[in-house]
Amino acid sequence: MDENALVDRVFMRVLSADTDEAFQACLHKFLPPLLLKLASPQEHVRKKVMELLIHVNKRLKSRSSVTLPVKQLLNQYRTTENSPMITNFSLVYIKMGFPRMFGEELSDAVPDIISLLPDKAASQQEMFMALFLPVMKHVKFPTDKSERRQLYGLVDHPGVRSYLLGYMLDILLMPYSVFPLPANVTLATASPPCYSVNSFKRVLALNPEYNNPDRVEALKASVTKYIISDVFDLKEITLHLIIASADSRYCIATDSENELKRLSSDINWEDADLIKRLTTIYLGTANQISRGRNAPPPAKESLITEAPIRIKAKIFAYLLKSKYAAQMFPQNLQIASDAVAGSETKLKLKKFGIEFIGKMADHAQPHHLKAIAPTLLSYLWKMVNEEGPAANSLRTLSYSAMGKLVHQVPSLISDNAEVISTLLQPGERERQNGDSLHTRCSCSNDLCCVQD
Repeated sequence: MDENALVDRVFMRVLSADTDEAFQACLHKFLPPLLLKLASPQEHVRKKVMELLIHVNKRLKSRSSVTLPVKQLLNQYRTTENSPMITNFSLVYIKMGFPRMFGEELSDAVPDIISLLPDKAASQQEMFMALFLPVMKHVKFPTDKSERRQLYGLVDHPGVRSYLLGYMLDILLMPYSVFPLPANVTLATASPPCYSVNSFKRVLALNPEYNNPDRVEALKASVTKYIISDVFDLKEITLHLIIASADSRYCIATDSENELKRLSSDINWEDADLIKRLTTIYLGTANQISRGRNAPPPAKESLITEAPIRIKAKIFAYLLKSKYAAQMFPQNLQIASDAVAGSETKLKLKKFGIEFIGKMADHAQPHHLKAIAPTLLSYLWKMVNEEGPAANSLRTLSYSAMGKLVHQVPSLISDNAEVISTLLQPGERERQNGDSLHTRCSCSNDLCCVQD
């Protein structure tokens, strides 16, 4: 039977399929070989195939329960001998059929999608990531750890694996309230916290459904399940877990927080790469102090904006576990300044900032600490003079940090009569608060030891 007759026969079978079940059966049997006819040397055959595909597309739009032969289409897509037209149309139906899969069929298809990533360009890799990440929450992972990592973890392709982890971090950082954009603000000029203009545009282009907060939550839940399924090394996903644990949606934050608690004792908080990445998200790159004397300024569209308060507070809780964070200059000063004296800081961040200054006094490099000690002292002095319901707790923490700072840098008070006088003569506020009075006395003792 010639090509024309075969296409006519398939055409009639599809048109006569009067139920969803019959239509689905036709597609599973005939769609992959039908796409191969797009490479036919006979133009009338190609036109007839296109006509049939238009009919198929119209029916599929109104029948979301009809599945497609994704497995066969994937095999056809990866066959390099096929023409670009066959490859492109196979991809169209893979993208259309993948979200319709479920159960064991879905679990079998995801590794096939992941296996395509290493051989594709970055834009195609991102397209496939946007395809399979939303369904990861439905995947049943193998119980065997090595099999699970081999199928889903790209263990033989560290570069692609790193790219995937970076894309998932962008998903977890996505805010729920970015839409609608404010007046006179466009994607070409602005981005939400933790994004550059370029990275935000990329995520939106691949996930246009981000105008729906519930869909954002569903995607984050899927990514969270993926990263806590023991597919990746702990070092690779610690940052993801911290960001997800700061999420405003309960299910995302709880799962990640529980995983962090379970793994906390195994996390190396002195890992320089982890701490640098945390501080970069906290501060962004738009306001970094040091980029190198001769380094060209980065493009404005690539600058990352600083984190929102919720993420800053979560990151700070873990930075306080790290000596390296207290030593990392000038980021340590920037973080302390933002937490204690930032224009949008909150009580929790102020407390973290004061505690961090005390940690800097204990662990920062002496030549760095000496240079920035007057600035740190001024921040603590500001907290001592705070007013309001939380003033006593801030004052107590500040006196403790001040004692450590003065002990390490005696020159702070050697010529400062005001500091000495204030510390040695408790005011009415300290007399009414035992904790403040006690820490003030400890600070005074440190001062006296330095004076001696």
